[in-house]
Order: sequence, then C-alpha cells, then structure tokens
Amino acid sequence: MTKPLQGRVVLEAVSPRSSWGVRLAAAFAGRIAADLGAQVICLQPAGEAALPDTSAAIEEASALHSFLCAGKNVMKGVAGDAASTLAREIAGGANALLGDVWLRNAATDALGQKLAAGAPRAIVQVDTLPCQHACEPPASEFTVEAESGLLDLVGDAWREPVRLAGHQVAYSAGLAAYTGMVAAFCRRGLRPPVVRVSLLETALWLNWKNLATVSIGETPATRSGQAMSWPVVRCADGWVAVVYQPHEWETLRDTLGDPRLRDPRFGTPAGRASHASELAALFEGSLTRLTRDEVNELAARHRLPLGVVQSAGELADDPHYRARGFVRSVASDAGSVSLPRLPVFWSGELFAPGRIPARSVQEEETAA
Repeated sequence: MTKPLQGRVVLEAVSPRSSWGVRLAAAFAGRIAADLGAQVICLQPAGEAALPDTSAAIEEASALHSFLCAGKNVMKGVAGDAASTLAREIAGGANALLGDVWLRNAATDALGQKLAAGAPRAIVQVDTLPCQHACEPPASEFTVEAESGLLDLVGDAWREPVRLAGHQVAYSAGLAAYTGMVAAFCRRGLRPPVVRVSLLETALWLNWKNLATVSIGETPATRSGQAMSWPVVRCADGWVAVVYQPHEWETLRDTLGDPRLRDPRFGTPAGRASHASELAALFEGSLTRLTRDEVNELAARHRLPLGVVQSAGELADDPHYRARGFVRSVASDAGSVSLPRLPVFWSGELFAPGRIPARSVQEEETAA
C-alpha cells in the first residue's frame, strides 16, 4: 500500500526550553505524519529540559516516548550551535519543518527571511500563546486551560479548579498542526506557507460553545458540579455519566425505576435543570446497585446514551476496539508495546504505528 505521505520528509524539532505542551503538540503531529508514511526526523537538542524525578513521572516519560516516537528517526543529545547546524542541513532536504520558533530560526539565515536550499513546502510553528516571545517563560497547559475558560466547565464552584486529565489541549494543538501542514502541502507557490498554531487559540476553539453563548448575550455554563445537566455519578464499581436528551427522559425515568423521579418537579427540562443536584442524587441511588457492565447492558437494551467511565486498559480490551484492531503490538528494543493506531482507513487499509526507537543512555539511567 502506498501511504498518503510516503516520500515526504518532515523535520520535527523543539527546543528543550519550550513548554511540555508545545513539545507534545509537535511530537503528536509528527507521530501522525509518521503513521501516514512520512519519513519523520525528530531532532531533540540537548538543553535545559528537566528529567523526571519521580517514579510516576519516569513511567509517564517512558509511555510518552513509546507513543510519540513510534516510526520516527530520533536524533538526540546534539547541543548548541551543532544542533542549529544539523537542523539547517536536514531542513535543506525536508518537505516540512515542524516545531517551535527555535527550529524556524535555526533553519533560516541571519535575517530570518530565507530558508536553506531546497526549502520545505510547509513550516509549522507551534507556540503556547499566539504571540510568544522568546524571553517569556512558557505557560503550562494548566494555565492555558484557565485562560481559555475550559477550567470553568469542570468541577465544583466551591473548590479550586481541576486540571483536565491527560494532555487534551496539547494533542488537540498537535492535530491542528498536522492539519495545517498537509493543507500547506496542497498550496502552490514559490515560498512555503508558515502555519502558526498556539495552544491557547486551540483551547479557545475547543471552548467555542461558551464563547458563542457569551457573544449572544447569554450566561455561559460554569463549574456546577453535580448540578450539571449530565452528572457523573457512582455505580457499584465505578462511575457513570448520565447522558440523555429531553425526549429520552421518560425512558430513563422508567428504566431506573425510582418512583421519586416521577415528581412533577422533574417533568420538564426547566424543572430538571432547577433541581439538578437532587436529580443527580436520585440517579446515583438507582445506579449504585449496578456494575458498569450492567449499566452498559441496560443502556443498550433501552437505547440510552449512558456512559461508563473506563480506564485506557479497559478500553483497549473492549470487544469493539479489538474487532477494529485499534490497539496494535509495536516492536521496540525493550520488547513489544501496545499502542493505539490512527482511527482511519485508507483504501480499506489500516495504519499501524512504526517501530519504537531506543531511548537514550541518559534516559535509561534516569529511569533505573
């Protein structure tokens, strides 16, 4: 099978001084390109990046290396001027530059206007903020989530903000960076377009519903905890998101079987919204006697969109994901590793992740 980006060369490089969010975004865009057939050369300059100092951080760093570096040619530990020189040399034969402002500057001349010979077809620059200055300390993903208003959607108003799980903003920015890169490939012209992606603008786009709500003069959703329309409540062995549309209320009410749900106060969407906290407690009272498997079976039987909360390991073992071949076994120097593949088909074919490159000696000594 000829993959969509086969024959393309992508240089991915981010300064160690950039935020983790920027580094993860560029790496995720590169991982997608590698899965789709591009030759991705990942240059990781030596510098000031902090090494993991806890067992949990070391484990996360190892998992991120496996997930983000699969299928890439990783070049590590090049420092100072040598890193800039190497970046210019590789850029001369690349079709795309994918990284932060350091890569863009390293691959240009002193005036910052002319790229090295054989200029790439796309330059993708990822920043934390839309106008990021080199002298400014990088903002964290947590700060970006707060600035964009995303943190005002989750948690309880009476407690401190809760960070979103994982790296949702960084990976969303990575997807935007990849999309911008392939869009630039389709553009015709002598000069390669520069695609600018920022984590903050990506987070604002993710929060578009609240921004649209404010723009028409209405009050946006805020941290309402269990008073939200679709609460997350306990069941016998975990948690369930009680999701339903207005036309599904009677089915949900009858399925849960609690006579108190027939109270006239809950008979209309407005009434349910006014008594959402009390309603969430009734939902939990009905669901605490059921396991997540039983909730899934109940939801499927009555065609209700209830959602049980599952771990990544549980999802990987889900019959649907197994049937679709979503999790693949990938070779590495340390043995086989299970990784998710891209959730797309190309002419009926899947895109399996490539081999995971070895970690550096310094990383292995730190992990030990």
